[in-house]
Amino acid sequence: MTTSTDRLERSMEQFVRYYLAHINPMLHRSEYRGRLFPDSEIMVVMALSTVGPQSPTQICRGLGMQKGSLTSVLRRLETLGFIFRRANPSDERSYIAELTPEGADFAAFLTRQRHLGFAELFGTMTPETVDSAAGGLELIAAHLRKMEESHMTLVKDSNKRGLNWYHAASPEDRREYDAFGPWITEVQSEEDMPPRFRSAYADLGDAKYLLKVPKNADRRQLRPGMDLYTIVLAVNDGGASLLCLVESGVHRRDVTWNEVVAVGSFGDQLQGIWTLFLGDGSQAEFTYNKVSSNLMNDVTDFVRSRVLAPAGAPQAPLEGEPDIDIGDNDLFFGSSLLELRHRLGDPITPLHFEPQDTPCRDDAGKKRLSTGVLILDARGEMILVNRDRPWRRRKEAWYAANDIFIPYDRMTGYAVEAPADEASGMFFTLVLHLDRQVIRQPCLVRPESVVVRLEELGVREI
Repeated sequence: MTTSTDRLERSMEQFVRYYLAHINPMLHRSEYRGRLFPDSEIMVVMALSTVGPQSPTQICRGLGMQKGSLTSVLRRLETLGFIFRRANPSDERSYIAELTPEGADFAAFLTRQRHLGFAELFGTMTPETVDSAAGGLELIAAHLRKMEESHMTLVKDSNKRGLNWYHAASPEDRREYDAFGPWITEVQSEEDMPPRFRSAYADLGDAKYLLKVPKNADRRQLRPGMDLYTIVLAVNDGGASLLCLVESGVHRRDVTWNEVVAVGSFGDQLQGIWTLFLGDGSQAEFTYNKVSSNLMNDVTDFVRSRVLAPAGAPQAPLEGEPDIDIGDNDLFFGSSLLELRHRLGDPITPLHFEPQDTPCRDDAGKKRLSTGVLILDARGEMILVNRDRPWRRRKEAWYAANDIFIPYDRMTGYAVEAPADEASGMFFTLVLHLDRQVIRQPCLVRPESVVVRLEELGVREI
C-alpha cells in the first residue's frame, strides 16, 4: 500500500533532479563583472540585502553556515569591495558586516536575474498552479524549520530520562562542537587543543603552525564530547610533529627537516593528502578536506623554505630553455603553472610536459588515455605536477592532482627505466632516489631535458 510519505519521497526525488539542473543555478551561481560567484558568496550578499547588517554569528545561524567558511567568504567579499566591517556596539570582540553601495548593486543584479529566470522557467504555468506549488514548498520549509528548532531546545520526554543531547553536554564540549567543520583549524590556545591532545600543548604551543584536523564524518553522526579531531600537526623552525589518534591513545612522530627529502600535496575532488617524504623511505602523511587547501599550501611553502638549501648556495644555471608550449586547451597544467609561479615567486621553467588524453596503454597493455605530466625546474628544487595515475579509461572522469616538491640537494641518484616495448604506448619511468626514498614518475616520452638538468647539477645516474 502506497502511503502519503511514499508519494512525498518520490516527488522529492523528482524535484531534486530538476532543481539541481534548472533552479539551483539561478539561485546560487552568477557571473558578475567577469567573475563567477559561488553559492556561499551569493547567500551572504542576499542575506545582508534582505535582513540588513548582521554579525558573523547572526549570519551563521541564519544560513546554517560554519564559522570558518563564513570568515573566508566575508574576507573575499570585503576584498571585492562588496561589504565593510564596523564595530559591534553589543560585543567589542565581534563586528557587523554591511553591504557597500557596490554590494547593494550586486544584490539588486542578483534579484533581477532571479526574477527574470523564474518568469521564464515558470511562465507557462497557471497562477493557480504556481500558488499550489509555492504553498507546498512553504509547508515543507515550515516543518523542517520546526524540527531544527526542536533539536536545539531543552526537551523532556516522559518516556526518556535526561535532556536533549546538545544541552546535556558540557559548555566546553558544546563550544568545540559548534566550531567543528570540515576545515583544518589553527590552534590558538590550550583551550583550542582537542582534549585527547591537550597534554602536548605545553610542548607544541609555540609552533609556527599548530593545526587540528577534523574527523572525516558527517556532522549529523557526531555529538559534543566525541573525538572530533583525529590529527594534530605542529610545524616549526626545527621540524614537524604529527600526532594521530589511535585505539591505544595518541601516537606522536617527530621529524627534523634534515630527515625530509620532499613534500607532496595531493587532491581528488574534496579529499586532500599532505605528505612528508622521509629519507629513511617512510612517509608521514594525513588526509584532509580540500576546503583547507590554501592553509596547507602555506604550510607546504614553510616546509619548503626549511628543507631547501640556503638561498646563497650555488646552483648551476639552466643551460638553454626547453621549447615547451602548454596549449590553451590544457587548462589543468596551464593553470597549475600559473598558480605555482604566482605562489612561489621564483622563476619556474618547464622541463618536460605531456598533455592529457594522449593514447597510451596501462600496465596490462590495454588501450587508455594519458593523464599528462608537467616537470618543472625552480630555485633549488624540481616540481612534479601529475594526475596521480598516469592513465585513465576512455569516458572515465579524472579529477586527481598531485604536486611533489623535491630539493635537488636531497637527490642521491636517478634512473630512467624504458618500457619493454617503446612503440606500444607504454611508459618510461623517471626514478628519483633520495637516500632510501624513491619517487617514480611515469612519462610517455623519455624526459631528456630532465636528465640534462640532473646531470648539470651533478646528480648521478644509477
